[in-house]
This record gives sequence, C-alpha cells and structure tokens, in this order.
Amino acid sequence: TRFQYAESARVLVSVELVNEGSEPAYVPRELAPCPTYYGGIVLTITGADKKVSGRKCGDPFRMNFAGRDVHKVASEELILLYPKYSYSYMLVADEVPSRAGSYTLTATLVPPSFTAEEKLALKSLPYRAVLQELRAQAKIIRNASR
Repeated sequence: TRFQYAESARVLVSVELVNEGSEPAYVPRELAPCPTYYGGIVLTITGADKKVSGRKCGDPFRMNFAGRDVHKVASEELILLYPKYSYSYMLVADEVPSRAGSYTLTATLVPPSFTAEEKLALKSLPYRAVLQELRAQAKIIRNASR
C-alpha cells in the first residue's frame, strides 16, 4: 500500500503492536518516537538506497531496578499484552523528505534498556517480556509534491 503526503504536510504514523503468539507478553508501555530507558519506536525513512531520515536520539538512560521489585517495575513500566490483542500509538514522522518521490518507512520497536541482571530478574515474571528489537513490515510513502 502506498501512502501519499504533500510538501510541508504533517505525517502521522499509527504503530500497532499485536501479540500473535499463544501466551501473554510484556511490552513497553512507552512508545515514544525517541526511545528512552522505557523503550520506544524508531521511525526510519529510506529512499534510493540510502537513509533519508531517522530520529537522532541520544543514548537511552539505563533503567535501574536498584532494590525495586521486578513485579512492580513490570506493572508500572510494561503492559501485559494478551494473545490476539493489540496496543496502538500515534507518532508524528518529523523529518519526511521534501523531494517528490517514493520512500520506505520502517518502524522499529526498541525494548526497555535492561541490564543483563535485570533481564534475568524479569524471567521470574509469569510471562515473557519482549527484550529484543522488533521491526515492522515496511510501508511505501510518496511525496506527491511537484
């Protein structure tokens, strides 16, 4: 599917996480366009075999359990997504190409920035937590400017 936008248009991107598995899974509550230690979404736009834009984020802060109960952390900073359910978030693609043409838009889920020790503690939860990056199927977008 192709999506068109005009020059200087505000491009909104709807990101939807769907649990296609058979077990519930913990996913980041925060789906901000610039990942923090809570995780987030990175939007990347490419065209003509090169990266055109992508949010330039600083290094994410480290999440620190430091004496916090892993179950409390999960309840405050993660969402339990049940099988066949989804969680949606609307983002603005800030840096869309101004030249006319077709581009590829990719959204990547960046999980929270847990340390190895924290990842081990998360295994005590009743369900698994998404701890790796997940990339969505790319979409073609087109700047219809002349």
